[in-house]
Amino acid sequence: MQANATDFTEEVLDESRRAVKKLGKQVFRLEKDMESNVRENPVHWFLGALGVGLVFTMLMRRNHD
Repeated sequence: MQANATDFTEEVLDESRRAVKKLGKQVFRLEKDMESNVRENPVHWFLGALGVGLVFTMLMRRNHD
């Protein structure tokens, strides 16, 4: 029984490691894609960030009053 539990635990750990590794690769790809997108369209990203900042400021002011 203990051997079965150990085997199951090892399988779960191996599968978890594979999932984390796969997720890390996806995050790396997303980061590179976003970086190249920002480099290709800096004005759009700047205006988008500015808009998000303005909306956030308006919401904070609204909640503060």
